Amino acid sequence: MSTESFKKIEDICQRSKGISQYFRYGSLGYKYSVAHWLKSSCEVSLSAVEPGRLEDLQEIVKGGGHATNPRFSSVEDGLQISMIRFNELTLNSDNTVTMGSGCLWDEVYRYLNTKQRTVVGGAGAGGVGVAGWLLGGGYSLRTNQYGLGVDNIIEIGVVTPTGDFIKARQDNDKTKDLFWALRGGGNKLGIVTYFVLRTFPENGVYGGTLSYSAEKTESAMTAISNFTAKWKNHKTRDLKGAVVGAFRHARVQGELRYEFTVQCFYSAPNVPEPNPFQEFLNIGPDRGSLNSTTYVALDTEFSLLHIAIPPTIDHIFSILAAKYPAMDGIAELDYRGRWGCVMITDFTVNFMKKMWEEAKENLMKEHSGLRVILDIWPFVDDIFQHKEAGPSAWPPANSQAVFPMIVICYWEDPKDDKVWLDNMSATISGLSDFAKKNGASYEGAPVYSNTTLGTTTPGEIYQSNLKQLVEIIKNIDPHGVMRRAGGFEIPSNASRLARELERLSIDPKKAEKLKEILELLLSIANA
Repeated sequence: MSTESFKKIEDICQRSKGISQYFRYGSLGYKYSVAHWLKSSCEVSLSAVEPGRLEDLQEIVKGGGHATNPRFSSVEDGLQISMIRFNELTLNSDNTVTMGSGCLWDEVYRYLNTKQRTVVGGAGAGGVGVAGWLLGGGYSLRTNQYGLGVDNIIEIGVVTPTGDFIKARQDNDKTKDLFWALRGGGNKLGIVTYFVLRTFPENGVYGGTLSYSAEKTESAMTAISNFTAKWKNHKTRDLKGAVVGAFRHARVQGELRYEFTVQCFYSAPNVPEPNPFQEFLNIGPDRGSLNSTTYVALDTEFSLLHIAIPPTIDHIFSILAAKYPAMDGIAELDYRGRWGCVMITDFTVNFMKKMWEEAKENLMKEHSGLRVILDIWPFVDDIFQHKEAGPSAWPPANSQAVFPMIVICYWEDPKDDKVWLDNMSATISGLSDFAKKNGASYEGAPVYSNTTLGTTTPGEIYQSNLKQLVEIIKNIDPHGVMRRAGGFEIPSNASRLARELERLSIDPKKAEKLKEILELLLSIANA
């Protein structure tokens, strides 16, 4: 961006009389606007702006700042736009909720809890923003009941790269293509200002986190398999229940620790008899208990288990006991980290055992490791059939249901980045091959963009939907404005060339011509 562009944006904010604010590099407002969850995925922008009204929106957008891949929700040497001022929360008369794109899930849950309503949403306590989670697809503890996050969107407000404001809906022929693309299609279609979602009654939930030692891990894995086996009978299955298992290695004060946790969730304050989680209790967990509680409290407990600090379930419980627990996702954490995933159709016992083998601790001491987590998050086999909102860019049409087995690594030293990323890639590749060969996945399963490594290609994510998504993006953004917003490159090669030409200060007219030539060659190659 030129100095003139920064000055224009600063002038816009001054004319707004405080509704929108521009922050120069190094100011307190700048630091709040560019704050990111992990240091390894935070780029340094030249300045920041917090727009407070539609007409002030410019350039790039930042929602919750929770993506772990570099440049996915931050920008280097440009302008960082924080959407934090777009934080409306309104429960409408038809029991839908309107929420600004700058909201975090934690505040959404707390607001709806006062109305005895809830939504299909992402993790709360980890500082997850509503925008990135919904634009990627959105797996939730309530997905078995109500589908993915994208299946529950009624309307999306978006400012297009040409400056138009559109209320995108499925029931409007003029906007349904954009509505399709926004739901799962990422951040290349404009600046989203709000979402309207369905809500559901909420009168309390039941659950908690149980922790097991290595000696009890295999029994807990068997219990997970038995729990999910009951879902195969569609006539008798209970979709209110869900479990999330995890192999956890942590380095605490120089010592390595291991535990296997199971998060139990039931979407009602009381469970039926017999208790669907009884097998987990019979094993005799080393820590934890299951109780009736609020969704806000349970989501906070679950979310804290996936952030960089605290490292063990003991610390989780001590934080939850405090009157004012620390809030994450506000200030930058001085840690490195990345998430990756393998797409799974069934967490068989054999596959879980293979995960246990791969959840190694050998990098922890030698390469500044803090935590290694491998998640087991099973779903029913028809979660992709919830299409109340119509088809979406992700998951691809007619895909067999899959869900992410997530690999999470945190470490301290930037010098160890390559070691950890290479190890993660090898682990993911090995588990993916094993899953396909042993009936736990299939060749060509669509990858979930919210939890995959940044090396994943758009073709692996969108598959048969990619061509339509590319055409919609070209129509809505003919000059490639939103390519500066980071995230997965769509279309990948042309976008990458455009960025590199811009970095090299190539004459803009020549750069645009070169980009057009490459796009033409790509279209011929893909024809």
